[in-house]
Amino acid sequence: MIPSPSAQPPGPRLFRDYSRAVRSFSPNARAYLLASFLLGIGQGIYWVARNLYLRHCEWTDGEIGILLSATATGQFLSTIPLALRMGRMRLRGFIALGGVLFGLGYGLQMVTQDRAAILAAGAFAGVGFSAVGLATGPFLMRNSSPPERSYLFGVFQAVMMLASVLGSLIFGECARVWGDSSETYRWIHLGAASCCALGVLPILRVREEPPAEPPSVAAQFAVQDPRLLVKLCIPDLLIGSGAGLTIPFMSLYFDGRFRASGSDIAWFSVASHLVNTFAFLAAPILARGLGLVKAVVTTQLLSLPFFLTMALTGHLEVAVLAFLARNALMNMAQPNLSNFTMETVTREQQALTNSFKMTCWNLGWAIASPLGGWLIHTRSGAPPTWWLPDGYALVMHITIGVYVCGSLALYGFFGGGKATGPANDRRPGGVF
Repeated sequence: MIPSPSAQPPGPRLFRDYSRAVRSFSPNARAYLLASFLLGIGQGIYWVARNLYLRHCEWTDGEIGILLSATATGQFLSTIPLALRMGRMRLRGFIALGGVLFGLGYGLQMVTQDRAAILAAGAFAGVGFSAVGLATGPFLMRNSSPPERSYLFGVFQAVMMLASVLGSLIFGECARVWGDSSETYRWIHLGAASCCALGVLPILRVREEPPAEPPSVAAQFAVQDPRLLVKLCIPDLLIGSGAGLTIPFMSLYFDGRFRASGSDIAWFSVASHLVNTFAFLAAPILARGLGLVKAVVTTQLLSLPFFLTMALTGHLEVAVLAFLARNALMNMAQPNLSNFTMETVTREQQALTNSFKMTCWNLGWAIASPLGGWLIHTRSGAPPTWWLPDGYALVMHITIGVYVCGSLALYGFFGGGKATGPANDRRPGGVF
């Protein structure tokens, strides 16, 4: 059983609590963490290096934004149909299918130069990514007890971050040894896609009961609380839109504004993932003191001054430090937000609730990504000012405003509710 807070210093208590929680994880949870590690290595390379590869292939920022939109559109269009199908399959098979689809879609983007085919492969990868993301929350909920649940969510996020660190290190070292070229990047990406597909193997060790006779589509929608669902989804739509304007272009930001090399950008990503790992692990401690919702909103709002610093600075060292602080604070919210969502709805509502949240996030991302690429490309030709030195500053300013709206919406809907901590297995009260 996870212990309650004590008078011990936060560091030893954090280590003690996590060590006890990890020992209590089920075999299914451990297998999923291993699968997530393999998938995370591939994704770490994918997110840090794909845009750099496309720039070497002479894609503009606007064209890269269109590809990002295609991937998000694949996620957006598939999420709800996949959620309705998920009740008819074991989660093990659902996650394995998603891993294979993502690996294939990722690999196909690297074996062709035809832009239409790359867009189609990006959408295909989005479907696989959607399947894995859709099943993760319910899988972790079903394979953990209430006292250990926040720790499992935190460890899952930390495992993904550590895997991304390894992926970024692999990319950075390969780019340093073999040079920054499209051919080097292509082979690195093909290896990463293979690693994603290998993540399926640990999932096959998971043991699950056969799914019960699934309810009809009408019955699945009937158990939803529309009012609650809207309140859970609006913040995701706003945050997803803000993120889509800026986050996909982070590697291009360092390349375009500071002329950083691919190896340098990989090291920035490594540092970010390491900082994020500690942030994920500290998330339950913060939630214990503030409650899940207040912890999410606090860290999101605290990240914004660092985003503003990134928008305005012309010094690489300052930009990197602000990048690390912003990422840590913004991503610290994720385990607590996932835990809050799963605890706020019933088990019968979890799959569709998760799918609607993902749909709203991906809708915002799909709309904002091409807009962000277009704004960056368009503004790049305008005279610089201290407030708008380039197109990256413009999209960062807009993102800050949208993030404020998303955080305030979450607090307005749920901030007055009863604080819910990691060791509380009751559903939050008073969320309306």
